[in-house]
Amino acid sequence: MENKKNYPKEIFSGFITQFDVEVLECTKDMLRACWHVRPGDLNSADIAHGGASFSVADALCAVLGYEDRHVLTKSSHFYYYYPVEQGDVEIICRVSRKGSFTSLMEVELIQNEKVCMKGFFDMAKMKEKA
Repeated sequence: MENKKNYPKEIFSGFITQFDVEVLECTKDMLRACWHVRPGDLNSADIAHGGASFSVADALCAVLGYEDRHVLTKSSHFYYYYPVEQGDVEIICRVSRKGSFTSLMEVELIQNEKVCMKGFFDMAKMKEKA
């Protein structure tokens, strides 16, 4: 995962490194990224694996919530409208509601000018490390 902002390295380590994701723009309320869907991200039907799509969306919500430490997925609703194919997917993530301990994030995965997937993630605050 490539990033344009100086996030602590733990936000771009571990599981998310399996995906080729590039953060293009990030403000306190919005993040725009590109997921370069590769053959390894596809299922046997040659479309992006649903779990891969969910994982990328979830991880980008954590990136958007990182400044407030809202990085733990408390709950989610994720909707699959159209299949994602190999190639580039634009991802737009927005803060819908920000609280002291949780933030509601809305995320869309867009390919060929179609919203293929949409999700809502309730991200909870992670305690500071001692």
